[in-house]
Amino acid sequence: MKRIILIIASSMCYLLSIMYFIDYLQHKGIQQEETVETFIMEESIEEPKQQSNRIYCTFNISFYDACIECCGKDDGICANGELGIPWVTCAAPASIPFGSTVHIEGLGDFIVTDRGGAIVQEGNEYCIDIYVNTHEEALQYGRQYKEGYIELEDYYGY
Repeated sequence: MKRIILIIASSMCYLLSIMYFIDYLQHKGIQQEETVETFIMEESIEEPKQQSNRIYCTFNISFYDACIECCGKDDGICANGELGIPWVTCAAPASIPFGSTVHIEGLGDFIVTDRGGAIVQEGNEYCIDIYVNTHEEALQYGRQYKEGYIELEDYYGY
């Protein structure tokens, strides 16, 4: 099962890379070939709705803190090397660049500074893990499903 999820996650990352590349080409005024556009439009998996650097999607949200049980370590250092900040830091799939902003209706805005083994994207649903103060707080909020968007970090510098 984990192998299938990894294969799907890799495929989604590849597809997002193509989409970002096409966006980059369009920004530079280069027209992509019809075959590439047709391939992306005919993809059978429901893809996130993307407008420029913004992806509208559903979030599968869980919560974590800097404890051994949640992270396997207790130093509070995120995948990007920075110290996690409760209710600011979040873990997102590797397809979302560090520094991107995640806006979740009813919860607010979070900055992507962390990753996680179960933090994946499946179609239009992104698993997001929000960093909180304590393990008890993480358990209190449990798992939630909410709508929102991801404001991608300015990946190509434009």
